[in-house]
Amino acid sequence: MSSKKRAPEIDEGRGYDAIIAALVPLKAELGDPSRVHDDPESISRKIVDVIKLVDRLLGSKSTDASILDGLDNEGVAIWNISALLRPTENTPSEQVKIFAFVRLLSYRLIEAGMERRPTVSTMIRVLQLATKTASALTACDEMNYASGVLTRAAKLEQDLKDVEDPNNENTKSKAGAIASYYSSRMEGACKENNESVAWFMLGKAADKQILQYLESSDIESLSAKVLDMGRLFLKSDKEEKAEFAEVAVKWLQQSLSMAEIADRNVENQRPSVLALKRAILRALARAYYLASVRDKSHLSRARETISTLLSDPGVGSETDPNEQQQLRWMMLSILKRAKASDLEIEQGFKDIIAHMAFDEDSVTDILQEFGLLGNPALSTSLNRVVLERALDSPNYAGHAYVDRILLSCTFVCTAAADPTRAFSDLDAILNLVAEHPVYKLDKVATTACQMLLFQSGGRFFQSKQYPLAAEWFLLATHQCFESTAAANTSKCLRKAALSYVQAGQYAKATATMSKCPGNEAATHYVLFLSAAYQGLEDEAIRAIQAMVKAPDFDRKMLLLATKLAHESQMRNLVLAILEGLLKTLKSDAAVESEVEAVTLIRCIIRVIADLIRQPLADIPFLSKELLRHFGTAIDVIEAALRNKSASLIAKDISWLWRTAYNTAVQGCASWDEFQVADLFICAQQLMELYCKAVVGDSEAEVSHYLAMASFASVCGRVFGLRRTTDVVDSESMRRTIVKDIESFLTLATAQLSRINAEDDRIKLEGLVNISYVLEVEQAITESTIPITMHTFEAVSDVLWTEASCPTHVLYAALEAVLKSSIERGYIGRDKFSRWLRAIVTILLSRARPSDRVKAMGYIEQCVEVMKGDEEEVPPSAMW
Repeated sequence: MSSKKRAPEIDEGRGYDAIIAALVPLKAELGDPSRVHDDPESISRKIVDVIKLVDRLLGSKSTDASILDGLDNEGVAIWNISALLRPTENTPSEQVKIFAFVRLLSYRLIEAGMERRPTVSTMIRVLQLATKTASALTACDEMNYASGVLTRAAKLEQDLKDVEDPNNENTKSKAGAIASYYSSRMEGACKENNESVAWFMLGKAADKQILQYLESSDIESLSAKVLDMGRLFLKSDKEEKAEFAEVAVKWLQQSLSMAEIADRNVENQRPSVLALKRAILRALARAYYLASVRDKSHLSRARETISTLLSDPGVGSETDPNEQQQLRWMMLSILKRAKASDLEIEQGFKDIIAHMAFDEDSVTDILQEFGLLGNPALSTSLNRVVLERALDSPNYAGHAYVDRILLSCTFVCTAAADPTRAFSDLDAILNLVAEHPVYKLDKVATTACQMLLFQSGGRFFQSKQYPLAAEWFLLATHQCFESTAAANTSKCLRKAALSYVQAGQYAKATATMSKCPGNEAATHYVLFLSAAYQGLEDEAIRAIQAMVKAPDFDRKMLLLATKLAHESQMRNLVLAILEGLLKTLKSDAAVESEVEAVTLIRCIIRVIADLIRQPLADIPFLSKELLRHFGTAIDVIEAALRNKSASLIAKDISWLWRTAYNTAVQGCASWDEFQVADLFICAQQLMELYCKAVVGDSEAEVSHYLAMASFASVCGRVFGLRRTTDVVDSESMRRTIVKDIESFLTLATAQLSRINAEDDRIKLEGLVNISYVLEVEQAITESTIPITMHTFEAVSDVLWTEASCPTHVLYAALEAVLKSSIERGYIGRDKFSRWLRAIVTILLSRARPSDRVKAMGYIEQCVEVMKGDEEEVPPSAMW
């Protein structure tokens, strides 16, 4: 209660009665815990009201002994009640306040009941009560009341100093009371952030003249209070944290000094003193650490303090393992701030690792610290140390954390600036795991480690460090991963092989690929790349063919392979790839697939045409392939017509029939006649499909070429039959030729109706006439009836009497009949002479030099025949 305003004096008798009347229900309420808990504010107000009554009574300065004794007794009773209300750590602030106010009331009552001339023991007792009351009020931030109590206690303390004690009977108790008073003043000043006053009061309390009379327990209590003050400065959240830490240093040093005095004053060390000294040293080490921001010399003091705590039995080094571990962490922080050498920091970590317990928090903390080192080599070394301890931990307690530790190792190594050293370190760490007789890495950890290694290899691959990339990819296939991640292992092997291919180390690439499964498309794709880069076209083609057959084949692989094959100018390889793409489209019934298929076929035909034009080309094989793909094109176009999507590929069809036609024309000089004929038939079929696909009249555009292709196909087959005798089922072939001739005659008749130019008409009529001759040739050759001379004469007569039969047709027929008759031995000299005369007459009538030369050849043959015959020359031969 503040002393600035004194309450008005009242009659001491009535005032005393009023106090007693107010205390009766108040004590009843204070004795009921539920009441204190449920309505603390009401009780606080009632206590304050009683305190006011006591203050008014104090103003009357009563001298009535009975009133003084009554007040003192009531004060003692209230103090005893306060003991029941002593707060704990979990006590609500309102109840803590009630405790402080109860003590204040008790102190006021005892002070009011004190004689006007108290004895030394009474003053000591009241001063001690004042300090305890002030401490309670300070604890609940009732600084006004606390200041009032201490102000009253100040006069009492001075009186106690001035009182004579000739026999020194109360020296120790006086010293204890005065020390308590100063410590309370110290606490109040600290609470009011008045550090200088608090330090002054500490100096008064720690004066040698006082300490020498105090018991060890009192000095220990005072030291503990000073420790609390030092901790209070350490907890400051202001920006000047280092400055407050320096203030805390001197407080803690003073606390330690008093603890040492308390320790020396007893014969045997008390556990409480040892615990106090450990607490002080811990706080002091932290204060040194925080203050080192302003003064680096504090770091060495902090190290010495931690070393003392860890090794000096005088402060109980064999204490709680958790506490010791915290000290090691603090030592590590000090080493880091002091920028100690890597060797010292490594030793600090090793001390922590050697004593760490394998639990979630410990492992997380240690791994986080590894990641913050900024030194990959040191971090890797420490990771290996903790991994070894985890693998060899008692009862395999650390096995549950090996995966996290290994993942940390992998992460650090993959981010290291020296990849070669990091690779070597990580390989050794993986060997540790793989060689352990019990531990097996689980699938999740395996996948995570492989992913990091794969990403690291990918970075080297992107930067074109291919040999290094291959090593990291292969590290992802380490034996400690094999049991749980076969799929990832295969992917890493392929990537390693690809790295070797890019580096030109094809032997290593082949050896690596030999470890991959043979039923995966990606494996064959890498084999294709290796072969393609080496220029091994046949091997590349085999790889492509195997890739297409793989169950996990993806069309995109062929698209990528096409580009490489085209850049390598390997036409056979390009052809194999395009054929593979075409096979993937055949099972797709979508409209887009038909368009894509025709486009692919165009590409394939173009490639085959380029191959045909190459020197030493295998014409028979390539021509068969060309015909096969033209046939495929026809099938695709027919499907498009059925799906009503042929208009989308009309331009492609136009290109196909023109290419087929032109290629057939070029092949007339050197290809097999039957293949040329088949190619012309393909061109004819494509023209017909083109007419169906194009919107509008397209027959005028292709009708001429349609007729030419039909005639050329007939000629090709006829010439093929003439040239060879080993044609299977020649009779069926001849019947086909006759049908083709009829088809040509139909087309030619339609075309003649459209032709206006005389020259074009003459040419087409000539082809028609030739077709008649070819038809007759097939009819004669095909017949299975025995042919007599009468048959030949009948054919000749039909042609001779037909007025519309062109001369050259008649000539060709007579020539064919003459040769056939001679071969069969049916002709006599007379008929031979007449038919030969007709042939020569036709030749001479043409009046062309070539025909005259041919006619002279026939005459010379006739003369030779006549010379060798002894019979009389017939008149028909005399011409």
